[in-house]
Amino acid sequence: MFKAKYLKFIIVMVLLTPSWFPVSAAGLVPCGLDEHDICTICDFVVLIQNLLNLFITQIIWYIALLMMLYAGFLIITDKKKPGYELIKRTLIGLAIILLSWVIINTFIYIVAPEYVDPTTGETLQNSWNKINCVE
Repeated sequence: MFKAKYLKFIIVMVLLTPSWFPVSAAGLVPCGLDEHDICTICDFVVLIQNLLNLFITQIIWYIALLMMLYAGFLIITDKKKPGYELIKRTLIGLAIILLSWVIINTFIYIVAPEYVDPTTGETLQNSWNKINCVE
């Protein structure tokens, strides 16, 4: 049964955490910052890319941390098998997300080692995960 001391511990830990998601809108939305800056379809695609980068670089770590804390809570409350299973699934999910990026990056390095983007001058290895809007 869920005891009051666990609830107090969880509330204290949440209140001691300075911020769950250190995110501001600056940098996410690439257009519409003044009345002369009109958004285009390409800006919408850049927004989706920025949200995916935010999710991969910051938010999944908080979700994994919360799942690990919950799994630890399950283990402490004598539900060891579901707790260990949740830890295993969380680590497998993180591995899938991170290894997919590594596999794509390695593939790009092997297939296009010398390609240079004519608009930016960057090599494809440094810019494959960035979207550039050209007017």
